[in-house]
Amino acid sequence: MPVTVRLGLFYGAIFIGTGASSPYLPVWFADQGLSGARIGLILSLPMLARAFTAPLLAIWADSFRLRRTALMLMAVAVTVAYALMALPGGFAWWTVVWFAASSMYSTLSPLADVIVLARARRDGFNYGWPRGIGSAAFIVGNIGMGALLTRGSPDLVLVWMVAAVAVTSLAARVLLPPDPVHEEGEVAGLSDRMAGLSALLRDPVFMTAAVSAGLIQSAHAFYYSFSTLVWQQQGIAEDLTGVLWAVGVA
Repeated sequence: MPVTVRLGLFYGAIFIGTGASSPYLPVWFADQGLSGARIGLILSLPMLARAFTAPLLAIWADSFRLRRTALMLMAVAVTVAYALMALPGGFAWWTVVWFAASSMYSTLSPLADVIVLARARRDGFNYGWPRGIGSAAFIVGNIGMGALLTRGSPDLVLVWMVAAVAVTSLAARVLLPPDPVHEEGEVAGLSDRMAGLSALLRDPVFMTAAVSAGLIQSAHAFYYSFSTLVWQQQGIAEDLTGVLWAVGVA
């Protein structure tokens, strides 16, 4: 199988899960009896902390010999965390579990980007092709989960999420190439990995790009968290909500 297809299928495994969770996890939280304020708090906390959690997870990921190892381990951990959300622990429990799960899951795609962009430079293919497969899978998640919710319980959202990330953990082992973190095959020490982070933080071009990207994301945070709930109150069915999300992605 060509490496572009393998990488694209890995993106697909990631995004078929977020294609369901991004529009519909708030529906599951609402079905558990949480208010809009509590749903917003649960969803926003890992985003607020991402400026710290993402670099720390990236530094941890660079401690392995192969790049795919960290993705495999995080996907397994997220699978367990998503399954634990089914426990009736209440607001505090879901806040802690979702914080851990979201922090790790949101790091999978950037870490995959590192592999794919390096491969694109080395092998001469367009990054957009494998990443486009991921976007197509996101659309499948939008429409598929919406269709299921018109016929079934919001608990299906959690079932879909657990299944998708479990597949992602397997896909990381089967589909991702065994690319080393360092070309020499050595494992960098903590001081070397921290030095790389310090250099980025001192780079004004990088920091401008990072802050700008953060502002773009914050501009549609409400849409991510509450569009489905708002549209439900306006009489729009879940299957049409999936189509609306899919149109935006397309």
